[in-house]
Amino acid sequence: MALLYKWRWRFINEDNSLWVKLIKRLYGDSGGFMERSRRCLGGGVWAKIVGSINLLHEKNVLPETVLHRVLGDGVKTKFWKDNWCWTDKFEVLFPRLFALARAPDATARDFWGDDGWHFSWRRPIRGGEESLQLTNMMVLLDSVSFAHRPDRWRWDLEDSGDFTVRSLRKHLDGSTLPIAAQPTRWNPSVPIKINIFFWRVILNRLHSRAQLVLRGVAVESILCPLCQEEEETVNHLLFECSMARQVWQRVATWIQRDIPLFDSPGGMIAWVDSHPMVRFIRSKLESICMVVIWVLWTYRNAKLFNPERAKKHLLFDNIREFSFNWFVVRNSKVRISCVDWLQNPVFM
Repeated sequence: MALLYKWRWRFINEDNSLWVKLIKRLYGDSGGFMERSRRCLGGGVWAKIVGSINLLHEKNVLPETVLHRVLGDGVKTKFWKDNWCWTDKFEVLFPRLFALARAPDATARDFWGDDGWHFSWRRPIRGGEESLQLTNMMVLLDSVSFAHRPDRWRWDLEDSGDFTVRSLRKHLDGSTLPIAAQPTRWNPSVPIKINIFFWRVILNRLHSRAQLVLRGVAVESILCPLCQEEEETVNHLLFECSMARQVWQRVATWIQRDIPLFDSPGGMIAWVDSHPMVRFIRSKLESICMVVIWVLWTYRNAKLFNPERAKKHLLFDNIREFSFNWFVVRNSKVRISCVDWLQNPVFM
């Protein structure tokens, strides 16, 4: 979307380009952007670009005022239809006056004379709301001054005033993406799919039996397929299940660290972060924990959907194998043998 918006920036700044002249001939001087009386019709590429950008403004994801004119000589600034003097366009701020204007497409320079502002109305301004709007508009115009330079457009999301894709993308991410309770964990020593899987674990987005029931999916049983004792929630399956705790205990013996009884991924993260060790070692410890969770989940799926491949005696071996292979491939500058890894992968 940020890349699409760049076309609007180019459209308003490249007046003399052939493609801009063609677009204006087809869709009008505005190019179809923010036309309140009609939409940019058709199914062409330009119509889709304009429609996407207009939708951003209509849904108030991006305020229309983020793009406005900086007045210079006033020759190219449309008095009523450009946002140039205040927080919005004059046609929006003063609709009664705009309806009475003889020249709705006039520029700011067209209304300026040697002795001040001069407007042409379809009929005389009456009292009440019309008179009040005229007074308020003149108050705003008292602070306006022209300069001996061309008018230009300004993008308020950048200090320089020039549009950048980065600034818009940052704004859209902040406006549309949910704010997590804690920063997303990303460990470079495991594959992307493991990082994504762990992110889903943190958000409780795995399709456990308890989650399926909440979504209205019929299941044969809600009990944990590993222990057949408790309801299968994500936290129970990966941390509280008697079988899962046996696996965690074997891992604790392997890495020679006391691993507490976790009840959630948050508890595991807090335990990893509490270790007073260098960042690289702590990252390695976290990657092993992520592999443990992944192996438990894949074993659970095999037990449910492919029992022949569910080999409980290979769980611990798989944890050591996967963690070693993934670490070596993604840390080629670190020299480590398989023997050293099997003895103690964290402090070797």
